[in-house]
Parts: sequence; structure tokens; C-alpha cells
Amino acid sequence: MAPVVSVGSLASYVTGLSRALQRKGNLVEVILPKFSYFSRASLDYIVKSGKQPDVLHIHNWQTAIIGPLFWDIFVNQGLGGTRILFSCHGFSSQCLEHPDKLALCGLDPPRLHRPDRLQDNIKTHLGGVVYSNKVMVVSAIHSKDRIIRSFSHGLESTLAIHREKLLVTPYGFDDTVWDPSKDKFLPAKYSVDDTNGKAVCKAALRKQLGFSGNGSSIVVGCIYSEVSDVDLENLKAAVWLALRKGAQDENVRFVKKYNEALSHLVLAGSDIILCPSFHDPLLQVPRNDPSRWIRKIKDGMSKDFSWDAECYDIHAAAYMSIKNL
Repeated sequence: MAPVVSVGSLASYVTGLSRALQRKGNLVEVILPKFSYFSRASLDYIVKSGKQPDVLHIHNWQTAIIGPLFWDIFVNQGLGGTRILFSCHGFSSQCLEHPDKLALCGLDPPRLHRPDRLQDNIKTHLGGVVYSNKVMVVSAIHSKDRIIRSFSHGLESTLAIHREKLLVTPYGFDDTVWDPSKDKFLPAKYSVDDTNGKAVCKAALRKQLGFSGNGSSIVVGCIYSEVSDVDLENLKAAVWLALRKGAQDENVRFVKKYNEALSHLVLAGSDIILCPSFHDPLLQVPRNDPSRWIRKIKDGMSKDFSWDAECYDIHAAAYMSIKNL
């Protein structure tokens, strides 16, 4: 899908997971509907084409409305054996709408106006949770209980009711794209067994960004797939504070554009990558211990974070469990 329709973490998730499923011999088809009207149209297409998928995997608020559409309208149109899995990358963007708008895509607002369905202003995430057979929350660091308690954004009671549906999965790493041992964008390749190419990538990154000074200084990179003006201003403020306190030299660069090759070089050439979706670790005191640092790097590189490992296993188990319901 990249780069034509690939935007943000959801695109990477759909692409990486779909490829992993296909490599394991599963038939995968991707439909990209634009909000509720085309979500309805996608279900019409599935019925009229005679397809009978085992699982409809819907994502975030953009296609969560497929849950109520499926069970209220389409399940008796030849899709009795199909089940719904709803995956969510966060509950903060809930797409609040007036309930009367449900009628625009064929649903019956009065019938859905119940506490256990879609009462009050419609939160499309709510429909995804209530009307799915399983809910997959994408998080590498938070437990199910913590997500319900601290990151539900007003959906705590609903998530608590449907707690047994909830599964937590880490985000996958697409090693067909981002593996430094075979990355076509890099000036030199490297791996856990031979890291010499890392220095070449770092030097190329410094040169491309116009960094001056000692090439042995630590380079910290951060790649945003989606960044608002507020995020950018907050990041700039943090850098200026670091400059005033002497914790940062003049070698700071902001690149506000899509540049696939530079993204690969930043990831491969940086000594440290800041992940904006993670919370800062607590009580972690920096140490001047190069040998321990190298061991940690090699330990991380030796683990399999690809979609074919734990991520695939969790999703495959979820598909099988709801298929047999």
C-alpha cells in the first residue's frame, strides 16, 4: 500500500500483519473504506460477491461501525459463519457523532439507544467493542488492566464489561522493510553478528543532516508517523530547554516532510531511537558503560520482533478462537 495510501501506524499494522498471514498460507483481502458510508458499501460488496470470510478484522474508529452494521443488517445475508475482530491502537480518538446519523448508513437509532449498545452521542469505538467477538488492543508496554483503568478515555465501564474479549498484542516489526542486514536504502548493511556497517550509516546520517563536530558523539533519532503542530512545538520546547542547560549542542535538525530513505537512515544510523508512543521509563539512571550498552544492543537485535513471531501467534490464536464460536 505504501506510499500511495500508507499513512500512520495503522497502515504499517495492516500491511505487516497481512503479509505475515499470507506467508503462513492464509487468504487475506484488504478493503479500505472511508468512514461509515463506505463501511456499509464494503459489506454490500462482500455479500454481493459471494465471499464468506472467516473473520472480518476491523480497525480503530474509522471502521468500527462495521461491527453494528454486520450484526444488525448483514449477518443473515450469507455471513452466518463470519466473526468480527476489532483492533484498536488507542481509545483517545473516538469520533463522537449524533445518534441520528446512524440512520444514514441503514442502522436504526432508537433500537441502538441502550446503555449496552450505542447510547447518547455515538462513540464509534464503543460499537467496535460491543459488537466484536474479540478486541485486540495494540500496546507493547501496558497490561489489559492498566489499559482499562488508565487509557480507556471514557470507555472504562464498557471495557470492564467486555473484559474477557480483550487481548493485548505488541506492535510488529516488518523485517522485510526495516532489517539493516538487507535494507536497500542504507549505504552499508549490518547485523547482530557484524555491526561494522552501523558506523557507516551513522556517518552518512551526520553528513546528510549537516552535523558538525566529533563523529563519536551520540546521535538520538525520533521518527513521527503522525505529528501535530502541538507535538512539534512541544518537541522544539524540550530541545531549547536542553540547549539552555548545556545538555545539547547545536546539532539539532527537524525534517518536516515524508522522506522514506531518510527514515531508514535515521533508524539505522542513530545510537538511540526515541519512540513517541512509549512512556518514559522510571528510575532509569544513565550509565557510562559502553560494554554493557553494546550487550543490550546485541541482545535486542537478536530477538525476533517481526510480525511472524509473537504478533502472528497472538492474532492467529484470536482468529481461531472466534472462528469456532
